[in-house]
Amino acid sequence: TWSFTANAPPLSVRSAPGISGTATIGQSLFHMAAQWDDTGPVLETEVTWMRCDAEGANCVDLPSELREQFRLTLGPADVGHRIRVRERARSYGGWSAPSQSNPTAVVRARVGSIGSTRPRAARIQFVRVIRRTVRASVLAPRGSNPRCTLLRRHRSSWGRPRFRRCGAFVTYRVSRSGTWRLVIRSVGGVSVRTFRVG
Repeated sequence: TWSFTANAPPLSVRSAPGISGTATIGQSLFHMAAQWDDTGPVLETEVTWMRCDAEGANCVDLPSELREQFRLTLGPADVGHRIRVRERARSYGGWSAPSQSNPTAVVRARVGSIGSTRPRAARIQFVRVIRRTVRASVLAPRGSNPRCTLLRRHRSSWGRPRFRRCGAFVTYRVSRSGTWRLVIRSVGGVSVRTFRVG
């Protein structure tokens, strides 16, 4: 039994929403409802599907005409992206704060389907070091969504990677000599080049 008051608090989420299904073009993903606390009844829920980048960040709400509330059918525009779902609930205390799912795997084209190909990985063509400036050329096929990071070896560790978007040419200024590693991560795989800075 719930006691309803004018200043009842909004619901709090117990467990975030989820997504079931296979992240492949032509397949459907299904919304798995969030679980809310028992401070009041759930009067209404609002579910929004989001298309994110290959890292599961920079998400954009999908227009309502491209989705159903509880199901999303993946299309060509989703290939190379990850999908999230956001949910909020209304009770007598008003709307809750939104809660979002973990991202899906990167959406891929169907292997063997007409007109579809497995995404090719971006790769490092060359790295040049001029004093403390590192310049690299990256071959990035369409849809590979490359992200790059530069790591310095310290003892036996390479440190924590911080990936950023990168294009055909990458430039870094380094402050220390030593062994460095350029890593390009893309939809199709990873490319690595290790080199010395004197």
